[in-house]
Amino acid sequence: MKKLLLGIMTVLLTLTLSGCKDKKGEVPGIVETPISTMEDMTIEGIQISDFSLVYENGMTNVYAKVTNKMEDAAYLKRIDFTLKDEEGNEIGKFYFYVDQILEVNEEKVLQSGISSDVTEAVTVEYAIVRE
Repeated sequence: MKKLLLGIMTVLLTLTLSGCKDKKGEVPGIVETPISTMEDMTIEGIQISDFSLVYENGMTNVYAKVTNKMEDAAYLKRIDFTLKDEEGNEIGKFYFYVDQILEVNEEKVLQSGISSDVTEAVTVEYAIVRE
């Protein structure tokens, strides 16, 4: 179990990127992108779109839509979003639990919230968790 966790952590660290895309326009692993210029992006065959932050009544809600753009159905446990301020400090973390198999081109709207104002975030880091 220790070796598995160490292996996963090594892979995640290795895949940490700053918006680099491969020839197909896909971003593997973890990616960080500016919120102000955020466009739809595909990470490991999962498209993330319509990302938004809404602060209301003391809560920040994060919304996003995910779509399976792979050639086969795919299990998706969750997507982790980490929000960062101008200095790169983590100011909020959201976990979108999907925990289901998404068929090809199937969409799912995700929502999560925390009880603080993180709308000053300037970048968001995504991580796809499959198991």
